[in-house]
Amino acid sequence: MKKIGLALALLGSLIGSANAQSIQQYFGYFNGDVPASTDATPSVSLTEFKDHINLYHIQNWSGDESAAGRAVSKRYLLDTLATAKAAHVHAIIPGYAFLFQKTGTQCWQMDTGAQAAWNDLVQDLVSHGYLDQQHPDRSVVSAVYVVDEPNLVYKTYNSCLQDTSGGLANPALVNAVNAIRSNPNTNTIPLASVMAVMQDDFGDIRQGLQLFNWVGFDKYTDTDSQWDAHFAKLKQASKPGTKYIIVPGAQSVAIPDVCVGTNDTPHFIGKMNSDPSIVWMAPFVWYTKSPQCGGVRDNPSLKATYTSFGAGIKAQGCASSKDAGRFCKPPSIAPILDVILND
Repeated sequence: MKKIGLALALLGSLIGSANAQSIQQYFGYFNGDVPASTDATPSVSLTEFKDHINLYHIQNWSGDESAAGRAVSKRYLLDTLATAKAAHVHAIIPGYAFLFQKTGTQCWQMDTGAQAAWNDLVQDLVSHGYLDQQHPDRSVVSAVYVVDEPNLVYKTYNSCLQDTSGGLANPALVNAVNAIRSNPNTNTIPLASVMAVMQDDFGDIRQGLQLFNWVGFDKYTDTDSQWDAHFAKLKQASKPGTKYIIVPGAQSVAIPDVCVGTNDTPHFIGKMNSDPSIVWMAPFVWYTKSPQCGGVRDNPSLKATYTSFGAGIKAQGCASSKDAGRFCKPPSIAPILDVILND
């Protein structure tokens, strides 16, 4: 009986107890679930880079906000999270598929059913074991990507989530965030978004920025000094305690509206290494869009650099707590079973 008691104590130690998030930095490619190539599937991409990422960006959805469309989006998300869990990587999940309406327009619009849709999703995330807000280091879901570029206006496209003319955060964006925060299983989870640079001081989304915990911007045409200036402005516009996302361009060539090219990789790595407020480096992108637009996977030098750097970030995260370590590589229960079976 003493051996059985000892075994139960050991098993209890594997389960762990509630704790705050210990992982301080993440590395993972933006649009991580886009297939690695035109003849591949999302799982192929994950297989290719799972050894050097600790945050899997899931962004695909049905494109349909109806009940049927959301059922498809949820099924895809649950299946993809199962793949992430099996690969021992954390994930950042899309909120927009469940929080806005967009049918028939380019705009993200108010969704009065956002709360119900979000609660339905979260119930499944919890019941399937993918979301554990009380134990963030062992939760598959680490953050929610609420919406991409809420302030973007480009040619005929407008995200329509900029601050109002009265200087308030957009009501549709507030409604979406409130839906997440009203659920007790997501009331403290980090909320993330990457901004477009429409105004150098982010004045068009200054109040909207206050709704997020992780924020970034993408401006692939920036020189290093221009990027630094925009980053400084973003910090000035954000609330105290905000964590930052950096998104270096990582495609082989720069072709307008096709490929963003490759930014100064050492500059971004240096920022990540020196600035503890940076929480996620999200190179754009891993996958290869076309022969002339290769992603990291098909750029040997860039691949070697990011594989090495990402592996270091992943190792730091895995070593940050017992829960994080067990998530990365669950401990064997064989010794415990041996104690029980041979008692």
